[in-house]
Amino acid sequence: PDGYTMSQLNIPAFYSGYLDPQQKRKENLDSFLPIANQISDWGTMVIKKGDPRFSSAKELIEYAKENELLAGDAGKGSNKHLVTENIKKHFNGIKLTAVHQKGWNDNYAALLGGHIDVGWGSVGETLQAYIDGEVDILCVFAPSRSPALPEVPTFKELELGAINSPSDRGFMLPAGVDKAIYEKICNAFEKAINNPEHVEKMKQLGMIVNYIGGSDYITYAKENEEVMRSFADVMGWK
Repeated sequence: PDGYTMSQLNIPAFYSGYLDPQQKRKENLDSFLPIANQISDWGTMVIKKGDPRFSSAKELIEYAKENELLAGDAGKGSNKHLVTENIKKHFNGIKLTAVHQKGWNDNYAALLGGHIDVGWGSVGETLQAYIDGEVDILCVFAPSRSPALPEVPTFKELELGAINSPSDRGFMLPAGVDKAIYEKICNAFEKAINNPEHVEKMKQLGMIVNYIGGSDYITYAKENEEVMRSFADVMGWK
């Protein structure tokens, strides 16, 4: 904990590494000191371009109440997998089956090949395929519309439920860093992350800067840890 050793922090993927007792990891959130969040890459609902069965998120949900749909995610415990589980909680009895993949590239190929019906991917991952006209993005799982996809509604906006799916990317230090050093690093990250040139470069990549720093970021990380704990039964962590 000298201030020179740090790591990226991906929420929520970080939590499953130690909340899963099979991993037998002694480290947890308290082993680290979060610095700042850089990016919140919100999740999207993606289908193959022009799928005749549904052209909106509402139509997809209604269809899945009567017909089984295969939903591709980014692996068990990922924020994409939690989208499936959240939708199943909101719509009791809905026929949505999670298909665990390695990531968006697998979901992209599976969608185009007709092997899955819907894929969950982040804005940054799915934007280019959407621009190229190969997929339709039916909604964004975010509190508000993405500046990168201003024409695409949020799931909440469609009155389907308040389901958010962020892939938060930030930075952390080992626990025990001197307070003065920690504050200096936090100040540096705040300036760098909020730099207008950086913000614009990220936007061009479909990634939206969402700075959360210092004590606020620590609180945010703890709150999201509790959210992840609520899925322990689904994940088989008990």
